[in-house]
Amino acid sequence: MEARAWIDSLMTPAGARLMAELTPYDPAATLAVADRARRELPAEIVSAALTQARLRTRAAERWTDDPAATTLWFTTDALEQATRPAVARYRAAHLVARGATVIADLGCGVGLDTIAFARAGLRVHAMEREPDIAALAQANVAASGFSAQCSIAQAEVTADTVVAADCDAIFLDPARRRDGRRLREVEQWSPPWHHASALASSRRLGAVKVAPGIDRELGGAGTTTEWISHNGDLVEACVWFGDAADPAVSHRATLLTAGASTVDAEALTVTSAGTDLAGGLAAAERGPISEYLLEPDSAIIRAGLVAQICTAVNGWLLDERIAYISCSTIPDASPLYSRFAVRDTLPFSIKSLRAELRRRGIGRVEIKKRGIAMTPEEVRAQLRLDTSLPHFATVLLTRVGSQPVAVIADRLTV
Repeated sequence: MEARAWIDSLMTPAGARLMAELTPYDPAATLAVADRARRELPAEIVSAALTQARLRTRAAERWTDDPAATTLWFTTDALEQATRPAVARYRAAHLVARGATVIADLGCGVGLDTIAFARAGLRVHAMEREPDIAALAQANVAASGFSAQCSIAQAEVTADTVVAADCDAIFLDPARRRDGRRLREVEQWSPPWHHASALASSRRLGAVKVAPGIDRELGGAGTTTEWISHNGDLVEACVWFGDAADPAVSHRATLLTAGASTVDAEALTVTSAGTDLAGGLAAAERGPISEYLLEPDSAIIRAGLVAQICTAVNGWLLDERIAYISCSTIPDASPLYSRFAVRDTLPFSIKSLRAELRRRGIGRVEIKKRGIAMTPEEVRAQLRLDTSLPHFATVLLTRVGSQPVAVIADRLTV
């Protein structure tokens, strides 16, 4: 059944009542509700309602800062790939602050960025190639009250895409998956990078949403590439073009904390302004493990801005290839990094680490690692922790030069 058909059915009074009964989704109550609903609605409509209730509940659990999640329409893939609402709001606010008035949202998916742009006051011309996804975007825009502000066309974004003449900004979210697998080569995206970047450059303001693992220099001269984390999770990167870029900043890391919705104090930013990133981590000083270890937020690490954190906390790196920072005095608490007070450091082997944890009465651990091939899950399985022991610690596994080391530490939260 096409998306438009089941959406229309679920927007009838009977469909709306069913969605209200099913959301939030409770597996224990599902059977009785579905049985009653099948007396009034076709089985395929009830099935669609169950799917939407599950997806809306999952969205609400993930996006606790956006109560509208329980009114939107999704597919499983669309929910997995959708921009987090806080990030969409931040991006829209940035474009408005740079003077955007009308934006083309190319590859709009189910419309979350479209809605954020409209909510920020922009008029939006959106485009989506998949007919069912375009139908979901139209329904989501309507449910959010922005139909008059937004147009959504079902079409593929190509090099020949014609952008409405009144647009002064362009945003693209290229499709980066095919047959369920992630496409790491930028020219395999749809549209490929050279088309996406050309379109983004064709108006005064441009932006392309990209994966966080991209080559740091993908954007090229005159662009600003921004890595964004939300509540500690690195979620995406964005390449800014034209007046949306900052000529003094090639790389930027932005941390959105709970409730951040605009370019304000809740959006913490570290930039490359005034620094030479060519040396990477090698530009920072190096030294031994001292009283404290810091792990910068992943957005800072991906943006290549760890040396700026070293400077800010009077710290140093343990190894020029690994983003753990050590310092001898405790730095202030900050979302920019996690802090650990070092208890002990020992050469890393499973046998010696297991013995030391038992000697200290540690039966539960948080395991973190950088520069070590084993996963935390593999390490935990081989440690065979005695969970009857009373104490807890963080174990950080890393390298200093060619020497693997284990650091037993306490995570500092205040």
